[in-house]
Amino acid sequence: MMLITKGGRRRIKDIIGDELNMRDLKDEIIDIICDKELEHGDLELSCVIENNKFVLHGDDELMLMWEQLRPG
Repeated sequence: MMLITKGGRRRIKDIIGDELNMRDLKDEIIDIICDKELEHGDLELSCVIENNKFVLHGDDELMLMWEQLRPG
C-alpha cells in the first residue's frame, strides 16, 4: 500500500511489488493526482523506512525499497 499526498489531499494506492517499475508508478501517481501537465521528471519519489527518508531515482532503488517494505 502506498500513500500519495498533494496539497493536503491523501490517496491510498495498493501496489504489486513484482510488477513495480518507476515509469508505470509515476504514470499512476500522475493519474491519481489528476495533473496531466505534470511530467515524470517533475516527480520526486521517496519513502521513509525506520525514520529515514530515501529518495528513489530508478527501478533498482524502487525494488530495494519494495524488499524492505513488502508484506511477509
